Amino acid sequence: MNAIQSKRQLQTLVPIAFWGAVFCLLAACATGGATRYQSFLQAVELAKIGQGDAGREAIDAACDSGSAAACDARGGRERPSSPVPILQTATTDEATEIVVLLPGGENKTQIFLWDTAKRRLITPLNVATFPIPDGLGTLLHLRYEGLERVPMRLQLVSPAGELLDARDLTTLETSKRQAVLAVASCMDNRHPLHNSIWEELLSHDPDALFLIGDTVYTDVSEDPGVSERVPVTPQVLWQRYTHTRQQLSLFYAPKLVPTFAVWDDHDYGQNDGDRRFEYKDTVRQVFQAFFGTADFPGVYDHGPGVSSRLNAFGQRFFFLDNRSFRDPAGEKEGTHFGVDQESWLFTDLFGDLPSWLISGDQFFGGYHAFESYEGRHPGSFAKFTSRLRNTSPVIFLSGDRHLAEIMGIPQDVLGFATYEITTSPIHSTVYSDPWKDTPNPRQIQGIAGVNNYAILETDASEGLVVGVRVYGPDSRRLLARRLEVRR
Repeated sequence: MNAIQSKRQLQTLVPIAFWGAVFCLLAACATGGATRYQSFLQAVELAKIGQGDAGREAIDAACDSGSAAACDARGGRERPSSPVPILQTATTDEATEIVVLLPGGENKTQIFLWDTAKRRLITPLNVATFPIPDGLGTLLHLRYEGLERVPMRLQLVSPAGELLDARDLTTLETSKRQAVLAVASCMDNRHPLHNSIWEELLSHDPDALFLIGDTVYTDVSEDPGVSERVPVTPQVLWQRYTHTRQQLSLFYAPKLVPTFAVWDDHDYGQNDGDRRFEYKDTVRQVFQAFFGTADFPGVYDHGPGVSSRLNAFGQRFFFLDNRSFRDPAGEKEGTHFGVDQESWLFTDLFGDLPSWLISGDQFFGGYHAFESYEGRHPGSFAKFTSRLRNTSPVIFLSGDRHLAEIMGIPQDVLGFATYEITTSPIHSTVYSDPWKDTPNPRQIQGIAGVNNYAILETDASEGLVVGVRVYGPDSRRLLARRLEVRR
């Protein structure tokens, strides 16, 4: 089967815990060094069929006999022997999706999710498999529902019962009104900061992570010494997404963080790309394979293209697809997000609930020569901002510009004062002083020439208050500002 065909063709639902493994339920089947592993698998079998006390006792016994997997399942923190890239994607109070990238040819790894306090095995609703072309690996989408907000432990275990990898995770407390959000864009895996800076970002213990564009540089050579862009093909798209996922320390973090992503031009596959890109259907399938497909009605769902909407923390977050429907620059009636996507957006922009509009490139960027909604499609932008006068209060979040800045949008534009926050790149090329020749008249604070990411402390108890902190390498604080948005 061609792996870049539709999701329906690629997706196969399979039971999670026991692929390709036949469990030996009699102790006599396990001898020598394998005994401790088999005893763990026996304990798993008891947990699977709901034998609570017996399962817990079996886990204890397996741990006492030397099984690292059993000790880890009951709350230990064993050192993984063969870690693989794992990402927690869409998550609610009681549901989550997890994406695991297994190596090429791997089809026997068993995956277990434990409530560590109760030593209870949690069974997924389903698992979808996405084979990557050319034997690069297999992506698994594990969907869990009916969860409690308790510490959980995800394990990858060999058919013999040996612990290969393990991560901590929990669900989101979406009903709370205060949250810490981490925001990053422009992730070139060839850059020397691609490991250390993720550890620094995660040290802020965010509730959720927003990846807002250029999550993969598909149009560059694997060789960091080659600066010329490379032709993008379906094969290159799968390769670059796979290699980036395998290399960034984000995907090996001990604790998983619910992650919500949208693309910009480089992960779309074409520099300054628009709706004419010949592989846009293919790259949408690739992006969704790596960043998840789950919808959780009422909290998280997908819109047109790779857009999505998150309702959490007393706020709405709209991740807008700025490539699939974009008209070429210069078209008199051209749009940035397309008619269908704008209709989807404005259907939900009402009431007093504050909303975030999130895009890979800037909204209010008409002052510079690079990509932005205001600069590329000014006519459509004017209509867009006019419509926002009659919606809930909004604030803007963007990346792409290889700088960090906070803009003030005065009251006469939308009928209320608001802001645009831009952060990029977390690890990619930086440029010095882009405002020397084109100063930004709306800028409140800005910094260039340094890699950066943002930590947003949001409070929607009354209106929206955002504490913005932008950090660079070595956790150096670059910008800090308190913003307040009210209608």
